[in-house]
Amino acid sequence: MRPLKPCFHPALATLPWLVKLGMVIGLGIGPPPLPTHAQEVAVVLPTVPVAPPPKTLPLRYEEDYRYLRDPGRRTDWLDRLKYLPLRDAPDTRPEWFLTLGGEVRPFFERYVNEQWGTVPTDANGYWLLRTMLHASAQFGPRVRVFAELKSGLATGRRGGPRPPDIDELDLNQGFMEIGLGPLDAATKAPILLRIGRQELEYGAGRLISVRELPNVRQTFDGARVVLQAGQSRVDAFGVRPVETNRGIFDDGPDLRQALWGLYATRPLSPSLNLDLYYLGSERENAIFTEGRAAETRHSGGGRLWHRTATLSTDLEATYQTGSFGPGRIRAWALASSTTLAFPQVPLHPALGLNLGANSGDKDPTNPDNQTFSPPAPRGAYFGAVGANGPPNILGFAPTLRLTPAPGLTVLGYCYFFWRQSLRDGVYNVPGFPVRPGGPSRARYLGTQPEVDASWQLHRYFALTASYAYFNTGQFIQETPPARNIHYLATWFTFKF
Repeated sequence: MRPLKPCFHPALATLPWLVKLGMVIGLGIGPPPLPTHAQEVAVVLPTVPVAPPPKTLPLRYEEDYRYLRDPGRRTDWLDRLKYLPLRDAPDTRPEWFLTLGGEVRPFFERYVNEQWGTVPTDANGYWLLRTMLHASAQFGPRVRVFAELKSGLATGRRGGPRPPDIDELDLNQGFMEIGLGPLDAATKAPILLRIGRQELEYGAGRLISVRELPNVRQTFDGARVVLQAGQSRVDAFGVRPVETNRGIFDDGPDLRQALWGLYATRPLSPSLNLDLYYLGSERENAIFTEGRAAETRHSGGGRLWHRTATLSTDLEATYQTGSFGPGRIRAWALASSTTLAFPQVPLHPALGLNLGANSGDKDPTNPDNQTFSPPAPRGAYFGAVGANGPPNILGFAPTLRLTPAPGLTVLGYCYFFWRQSLRDGVYNVPGFPVRPGGPSRARYLGTQPEVDASWQLHRYFALTASYAYFNTGQFIQETPPARNIHYLATWFTFKF
């Protein structure tokens, strides 16, 4: 890893121009002008409404813009970047095309008493900037090449940037996809083989995720096979996580870690779905409050999730076995979320309740390990403040979501945290211990209320703000420092 460089980067000086660019593009995009009275009279046959364009997806390589072969569907100025024919006669070679896309996200963040006071307070906050650009080239119905560049910059943070804050320029994704098996009516193959650097995200992101909220996302080097049969899907993969280094094109696979597994999902009814999975992971140097050692961990579990316009439920259970040094691993996790929506009521409220229990180690003097440890969890596991992660946690959070106006969503929730095992400590989101288990015998960690507001200004532009407060409980107070945390963040996203 390169030595720390000054945080300021000239690219950050362009932030005001990014906003101006968004305004200019926004003025050029919109629905067609309303017809004049003469045009209305001339039209005899009713027109068929054009379907709205699809939303951008968390995994950008899963977006499909083949529908833009129809010129009538190209209702937006940037649609021309989503379907660029690679042959002179696109009607005879419709599957040869190029798709371009990207993202720019300036992000302001401010902590007071980060990690309960163990990190120096920066009263003025600091800026992060994420820039990404990708290209997907489809060479017929069976071959695709996907490449994505990333840049993560930071300035103004007291104590310097954190590991996922900076990656000046590197390859975020770069893989070849080969389709196998008979093509369907949409000229899609039922089996896809992807080889190279790629992002992974499964289920609710509790075990494997792209780490969206931090400035630099998580990627993996390896291979994956995707089998699609109707609405059922099975993924098999073997990968290594990619290190986040701060220089230019210096990221490589972390040879001290490996991840492999199977993830299957299928519908049981139009609104009920089942996920089943097995995940294996290896780490040469796993760290827990009981010590550090080489680890091989096997995670098996299932997720049952239900979606309708008024009710959403999600129930997931995971059990882990394996070895930690000379000891055995026996860990578990349970999680559920339920949301009841009232779309006909003013402000369209939705009430929810999240519940979770993740096991902790029973005895640090025993070589066996009972601490639940997800291999690559989402970056904001318990809200944006990120004070504590999933190992050794019991908790629940009531939620309230309001929609005051189209495109504007306000989400409020409040977490209550306890330690599952009094012999184990507290861990951060990446899974490293931040508080030892003893000598305190207290169980309660604290209370964390948070409010997030997201405004989708346009198809490509969104503005988000988040405020959170962590009021320390008895365990944190008995293992000082124990200052209450204030967290404020706001970010603007241009994604096309």
